[in-house]
Amino acid sequence: MAAEIENIALDLFVRRGYANVSVEDLASAAGVSARTFYRYFATKEDVLTLYPKRLTAFVRSALLEEAVGRPIFDAFSAVLMKLAESMDLEELRRWCRVTSSDGHSYGSMALHDQELREEMEPLFRERFAGPSADSMQFDLALRAGQTAITAAAAEWFSRGGDFVALVQEALDIFAHGFTVRSRSRK
Repeated sequence: MAAEIENIALDLFVRRGYANVSVEDLASAAGVSARTFYRYFATKEDVLTLYPKRLTAFVRSALLEEAVGRPIFDAFSAVLMKLAESMDLEELRRWCRVTSSDGHSYGSMALHDQELREEMEPLFRERFAGPSADSMQFDLALRAGQTAITAAAAEWFSRGGDFVALVQEALDIFAHGFTVRSRSRK
């Protein structure tokens, strides 16, 4: 039911704008009561966290398939490339359209971001910790990966292009530095 409500909600958000859709509108379009909606979501904003949570589940699963002991950023980059290659671009387009069309803060997505960090650090530590690995290294790898995916999605959504290649380019920038890329484009 949550996935069905999410699908209906994204359609409504795209057509009418996030700010112009109420919980009552979502419930009515889904053929359920507002009370039923609230069994699945605390707020309409929470509907927008399902997509990132699915992506997180994919990342978690793919990280478990990576060789133990790899450098953190290398392992995470490989997983993010697998994610990019597997993503349904129409679903990404709908989600980008909704999240980029409104100046809303999406506070519950920020909360999800914090939960993601808390969930991923133990996994990173267990599988990829080297002798010098620390919390900041895990956090930086996670943030760089999230930023690479987000920046690639924004570029793809606004200007088009090959999404997978954009993710690779973003990860390369983090891996090799901003100045290397700047010099190579001159």
